[in-house]
Amino acid sequence: MIVDPIRVCELLVGLGEVTVLGAVDEPDAPIRVHVETRSSRPACPGCGSAVWAKDQRPVELVDLPAFGRPTHLVWHKRRWSCPRPGCVVGSFTEAATHIASARLVMTDRAGRWVTEQVGRWHRSVNELAVELGCDWHTINDTMLAYGTPLVEDRDRIGEVEALGLDETLFARLGPWRTQHWSTSIVDVRRGQLLDVIPGRSSVGAYR
Repeated sequence: MIVDPIRVCELLVGLGEVTVLGAVDEPDAPIRVHVETRSSRPACPGCGSAVWAKDQRPVELVDLPAFGRPTHLVWHKRRWSCPRPGCVVGSFTEAATHIASARLVMTDRAGRWVTEQVGRWHRSVNELAVELGCDWHTINDTMLAYGTPLVEDRDRIGEVEALGLDETLFARLGPWRTQHWSTSIVDVRRGQLLDVIPGRSSVGAYR
């Protein structure tokens, strides 16, 4: 069987309908894999007219390691232009949420992975930043974006039969060593920590 090497690269990248344009391997730098989507020409979101290809803008995204090396995905995002006079849209950039969110500089799969590493396996943000070859803020911003909806999901806790509160002296801050307290909210029956709130009053726990 004849194997198409380009197709093999696309399978290794594992992002579905993308074309691998090439890869750059430089010393002491992450591997950079360049891709573009194979999506069909969209309609203008403002007026529905057929759009024209305007240009491409490469966006570098932190991705999961490949072959034991930090890897960045360089997505050549298409920009489309509406030719209809008076259209309020003008031009817009393609979106592919299975590759990455428009708000983050990390791929979707890497974002889900780092969130699990911190939330489930208690790895530090700095450790993951070193492993993925990026800065601390990239990991932290991504983890907050993916993790906040999980924390705020009302169904994540389930039925609580016995609720317990435990106040703890969290820290002594400032020149006068002022006491700052925190209150842990616990499912006593299951021994599960549900939340931690500032202060030592039960008022905030029942809001």
